[in-house]
Amino acid sequence: MNPLRKLAVVVVLLSPMAANAIPILDQSSVIDINWASTSFCTATVESSAFGACEWQQQVTAGVTGQLVGLELALWGIGEFDISLFSSGTTFNTSTADVSTTFSISSYWTTEPVAYLNLSDLGFFVTAGESFLFEFTALSGQLALNGHSESYLGYDPYAGGTLGLRRGTTIWTDYYSFKDSGSGLTRSDLEFQTFVDPTTLPEPGTLALFAIGLAGMGLARRRRQSS
Repeated sequence: MNPLRKLAVVVVLLSPMAANAIPILDQSSVIDINWASTSFCTATVESSAFGACEWQQQVTAGVTGQLVGLELALWGIGEFDISLFSSGTTFNTSTADVSTTFSISSYWTTEPVAYLNLSDLGFFVTAGESFLFEFTALSGQLALNGHSESYLGYDPYAGGTLGLRRGTTIWTDYYSFKDSGSGLTRSDLEFQTFVDPTTLPEPGTLALFAIGLAGMGLARRRRQSS
């Protein structure tokens, strides 16, 4: 075997493979099922006095890796979009990085907490940096839970703000969930994010991998020319 080709094969075989890490709970805003904290989010103005709405929650990642799951306190029947923005503050009106559609068919459950699998979106987050997830109702009638300081006595989620768009009206920092207490205080959705940590190859390993590929290409050209 050509020595150069042999080196190439060895380097490629020794290059690291991606590990299938177990997703871990990263960020969490209190999930406490309480009627007083419910905010009804519907798809059409005709179906409710509240009208159609889009919620946008800012999150600060605590772990670097791929966002693979999102848990929401959610009731309803219908379809909705989840969109992800890699940067920005609420309310971000630019095009989302990725989005996907889900449906829910059971209106009332004893524990209305929905886990949304986002692993196919390939969306990565970086520890210490903010991203946004957006909930948009498409059909039916849906209800999301959230809390405010007046109910809990503290900011539900200190790592970000909640934005709302209803028709042409936008709130960049939403202050009024329908809950017990007086005054307008900061609100957040009830949510949990799950991240699959990833280990990126070190620069030296990447260089070896590149040398290996180049060696394989050179060996192939020499074999063809002979």
